[in-house]
Amino acid sequence: SCTRIPQATSPEAERAACSNPLSMVPAYRTLEAGGMLWVWPDQAVAPGAGDVPPISALMAATAARMPDALYARDLPYGAELLGENLLDLQHLPFSHHGV
Repeated sequence: SCTRIPQATSPEAERAACSNPLSMVPAYRTLEAGGMLWVWPDQAVAPGAGDVPPISALMAATAARMPDALYARDLPYGAELLGENLLDLQHLPFSHHGV
């Protein structure tokens, strides 16, 4: 349940906001493992307290050695263009100077 809203302008506004059902969000079980945050929105299938998500040994070692090395990026183009650029090595000299 909501216990505090720091942005409230007064104690009365904070009490009113905390009692509003719209300010209450469900709590989900989370776990940080392998440099990632794992969230279980369905408590019926959430693993037990001792369970660990399936992390490969390489991922665990990389996350321990370089915590910021694992990331994801959304790129504004499709897989076809990405594949074409990865396979077209002729564009490297003039497109990626100094690489």
